[in-house]
Amino acid sequence: MNIVLIGAGNVGQQLALALKKAGHRIVQVHGKGMHRARSLARKLGSNHLKDIRELDTSADIILLAVPDDAIPAILKSIPATKQLIVHTAGNVPLSVFGRKFPNAGVFYPLQSFSTDRPLRMRHIPILIEARTPQLRRKLNLLGKSISEEVVAVSSEQRQWLHLAAVISNNFTNHLLYLSSSLLQRHRLPFRLLYPLIRETTEKAIALHPLAAQTGPARRGDRKTMQKHLSLLASDPRLRSLYRLMSNGIAAVKR
Repeated sequence: MNIVLIGAGNVGQQLALALKKAGHRIVQVHGKGMHRARSLARKLGSNHLKDIRELDTSADIILLAVPDDAIPAILKSIPATKQLIVHTAGNVPLSVFGRKFPNAGVFYPLQSFSTDRPLRMRHIPILIEARTPQLRRKLNLLGKSISEEVVAVSSEQRQWLHLAAVISNNFTNHLLYLSSSLLQRHRLPFRLLYPLIRETTEKAIALHPLAAQTGPARRGDRKTMQKHLSLLASDPRLRSLYRLMSNGIAAVKR
């Protein structure tokens, strides 16, 4: 397929490279950061699009890989078209396209993307949604060309998936940051937790998080929990978070 890419950030770059590798052609690249968009266009062997109003009307798909809050403004700047146009956002409904774009859809890769950290796209689920079965089939084919798992979900289902993703990814990463800061204050290296972090993740996947849960809150060890709370006396926010998480773990029915 011939694709116009709007957005040259982390998601746009990795999607575009995976699509090119799968045999698709990125015909134009447009991005807010001119240097980054031009660099990506050279890497893909495509044209750098300076004016979004001059996008290729013969392309099969217009792919918006831009931040959620930028989508409405981008759509206002694109001329009305019957081309298939999709966004890659997890928390933006299909209805954002309105009547201006009758052939619209969603192509959402469920993963965290970071600069200079390549991902194996074949293992990343692609969640799709479209206004018609025909468009959905087209997105399904596109998704299967780069991923082993393509799933059709509604806008409502996708917002719940996005919420779950934020909790499991962003919140977990913040907890790891808090752990690293705690160790740093006491002159201990974060690397000592690496094996534990790996085992925690692998065990949650292998057994299910409910079965994998361990620790003082799980076994009702109030003496250990009180000792931890005493250690956190000078850090009221972390102390409150420890109590909140412990109560949550203890309240889960098994």
